[in-house]
Amino acid sequence: MLRRSEEKMHKIVDGKNDWDLVPNDKLSVLQRLAKRTKGIVTVGNTITVFGFGLAVNGLVDFMNGQRALGTAKVIGGRVCDILDGKAAHKTKTKGSLGRDLDAGLDGAFLLGAVAALEVTGVLPIIPAVAVAGPKVADSFGAFAAKFRGRDINATGESKIGAFGINFGIGSLMLASTVEKHVPGFAEYALQTIGYVGALGGSMLKLSGTKEFLQIGFGPEGPKTIEIPALTTLSPEPEPLQL
Repeated sequence: MLRRSEEKMHKIVDGKNDWDLVPNDKLSVLQRLAKRTKGIVTVGNTITVFGFGLAVNGLVDFMNGQRALGTAKVIGGRVCDILDGKAAHKTKTKGSLGRDLDAGLDGAFLLGAVAALEVTGVLPIIPAVAVAGPKVADSFGAFAAKFRGRDINATGESKIGAFGINFGIGSLMLASTVEKHVPGFAEYALQTIGYVGALGGSMLKLSGTKEFLQIGFGPEGPKTIEIPALTTLSPEPEPLQL
């Protein structure tokens, strides 16, 4: 099974925020801020929102014909997506809100990017659907899990798959940007990398998507029932017969 460092995964254990595990008198300044704002204001969340805005602005530029600028912004935005979890880990401000925000904005960007590439003719409709499908299923599973009060974390395979998809999207955008300025084989190589990354990443995500759906829609696991220990009483001794 593929593994990815937990410091880059916004992973929450047992639904506990980092600052909930630290006594109040030992909280850092950033942890106090996170606790007072119920996990809204953190370094990781700031990077997440900034990166999402930069990437979406890049998609708009790309669709408006500014393909080099748009591609650069999208790449910068996705780099932020790598840094946000690391920043949350380093500052010990990982929280459930940040995890959900990161996952939600990642999904929104992916669907927007697939739509933008399909509209501009960079990604045909069938591969576009293949790339977007698992993420849509992830979203349904995550919403169902939230509704049913179940904790859900992205698996290592899902995160690596998402990286492959983002890398593939970036390669396809770059191929479209430089198509008139590089030899044909270079453009073909970028397109090949793009399709392999996007479609391969989607396939890698399937195990994580299955887990999301199982958590969201599957039956509840067996409940553990605690049985109190039985106290063994010593029998009273029988009277001696003389």
